[in-house]
Amino acid sequence: MSTSYLKTIPMATFVAFLMFLSSPLFAQTLPNVLGDPYYGTAELGNSASSVSQDILAGGSFDLSEMNGDYEGFISSVPDLQLTYEASNSELNFTVEVEDGADDPVILIFSPSGEFHFNDDGDENGYNSEITIENPESGNYAVWVGNYDAEDFISTTLVISEINRYGNSENTGLISNASFDELDISEDPYYGDVTLESGFMPDPYVKTITAGGSVDLSQYGYSGYTAAKPDIDFYFTPSSNANETLTISVNSETDTILLINDPEGTWYFSDDSNGVNPAITFQDPKDGLYSIFVGTFDSENAEAELVISEL
Repeated sequence: MSTSYLKTIPMATFVAFLMFLSSPLFAQTLPNVLGDPYYGTAELGNSASSVSQDILAGGSFDLSEMNGDYEGFISSVPDLQLTYEASNSELNFTVEVEDGADDPVILIFSPSGEFHFNDDGDENGYNSEITIENPESGNYAVWVGNYDAEDFISTTLVISEINRYGNSENTGLISNASFDELDISEDPYYGDVTLESGFMPDPYVKTITAGGSVDLSQYGYSGYTAAKPDIDFYFTPSSNANETLTISVNSETDTILLINDPEGTWYFSDDSNGVNPAITFQDPKDGLYSIFVGTFDSENAEAELVISEL
């Protein structure tokens, strides 16, 4: 039995919606923000570091009837309800497609009663993206739609707090990438590293040679890495909810960092600290982190891999 969206939506959101409906500016047709979401509910901001949901996007609701600047077709009720606990992070919503010819759109109704819309947020394709810089705690109603009305399209919605990956626009989570030339099952060049929370000395530092023959531009990212990991890093976290783990690279050469985490999610960083990359995991998972250290150009370079909880 599904949970009623009306019963779970915060009162502030409900009041904001009623005020929006009664405002003199309101003259549009709206989707049903209080409807039961097709794909249920999700939470972010406590133990969860990101949310991913496959969505068959599209519907009969024409967004142009809601706002003349919007285009696309969505379902009349939300696809997903996100319950979010705000922190110091920005909140990022990204929609990716299996077929590069498909064109998704995204619509979000925030706890304050504001609508957010995007089409073609990805400069290299049709993927849609919305980043809310100062997100509120509460429930977000999310729709993923199809720019065209003809049919439904297969998409993946990924929601994450983007500032935990560093301060660079070139640093972040890769939600749906295959990297078929990279094999995390191969033995790493520099062996295994096993650390537990509270490890000493901190930081752990390993000198390696960065770079390789695999050109990441074929996947939409910069740099060159080897086909197998440089290091397999096994980490055991504590139960501390505020724990962080940072993996970074120091080098005189422009380097990049690519990591596959214990849940199989890829993370990429370039130029987080000058020309050095860094990825910080908040509430890091227990298990294997496959680490690839590459170079921006095709030449190999000496580098230090640094792992720290500080």
